[in-house]
Parts: sequence; structure tokens; C-alpha cells
Amino acid sequence: MKKLLIGALMALAATSAMAVTAPVTGKAGSGEATVIQPIKVIGEVYVPTDLTLVVTPAETAAVAGDDLVFDLGRMPLGGRPVSRIGKVEAYLIKGTPAGSTGTPAATVQKYKFDNAPTFKLVDLSNGSQHHGATDTAVNGLVATPINLPIDYSLSANQTAGGLDLYTATVGVTGHPEATGVKEGSFVQRELGVKVEVTAQKQGI
Repeated sequence: MKKLLIGALMALAATSAMAVTAPVTGKAGSGEATVIQPIKVIGEVYVPTDLTLVVTPAETAAVAGDDLVFDLGRMPLGGRPVSRIGKVEAYLIKGTPAGSTGTPAATVQKYKFDNAPTFKLVDLSNGSQHHGATDTAVNGLVATPINLPIDYSLSANQTAGGLDLYTATVGVTGHPEATGVKEGSFVQRELGVKVEVTAQKQGI
């Protein structure tokens, strides 16, 4: 019963946030009301090229779909900071890999970037740039804050040997020594690395 009540309240909250309302007027038995629900259609029409931007995790702690995973391990409360480093690679190929997130074969031909791609740390919820260096983890098991500060850093560079491969190094540091940190397991998945390519010409 409690679960049903919570579900109903959540549904009501979601409905209320999107609602269009009008009072019902008139005498009992002859009330009237009219509302107009706006319709919004969004999308994008683009001019395709024969190239695909591919971004893949490299030097990561684990493979989990398309995530760049950092395993900070078991950190003693009040202990020293724990850091991990991972990388992502960005390159261009001709055509489209199998599936929307398919990974091309290792021997696929890469094409040079006309301009260096840009790498940014962004919030996954809205794609906005993450300006603050620190985020706070929550216990993913019970959805309560454990107040573990996590520092993020990002640096990008061209890989030696050509203009067809760029990498970004991501650093993550957990701070179990910070004031107010609580015991608990967590999964933090709120940030991402945004890679943008501009003014790119067609492939050969």
C-alpha cells in the first residue's frame, strides 16, 4: 500500500508539473471549463557527411558499456585521498560503425581532424559544462548522501604521430578524509566528457 501511495504521489507530481488548468464555472450540474494543451515538436535537420566521430574509453578501470569507469576501491573513513586516471580517445572514420554505439574494428582507417576537437566535463542531466571541480557522491544503494567529495580534472592532447587521434585524460580523486563523510557504497554517474568537432571537411 505504501509503495502504491508513493507511486501515486510521484505520478501526481509529474502530472502537476506539466498541467494546464482552468476553473470549472457555472452552477452545479452545468459547470464548464476549457483548456488548450500546447504542443511542442523538437528535432533537428542536418546535412550529413561521410564521417563518424568515435569516442571510446581507454585506460579505464573496468568496461561497463560505454562508461569510463573509475574504481576507487574500499576507502577507510578518515583515510588518505584515493586517485585514479583514465583516458578517452577521439577519432574520425568513414561511414558508420555497426549500431549507434558500435565500436569500429581496430584496423579501420582514421581521418585527420581539420580542427582539434574540444573536450569538456559536462553534467549528464543537461549537457552544461561542469565548472565546479568537486561533486559529492551519494549512496546508490539507499539514495542518501555519504558526503564524499570527488574531484575531477580533464586535460586533452593530440596523440603523437598525426592529427587523426586525440586523447583526453580524466583524473578522479575521492576524499574520505573530508569532514562529514559517512560510511556507504556509492555509484556516481552524473558527469561525462563532451567531445565536439567543428568545421570538419568530408572524408576522401
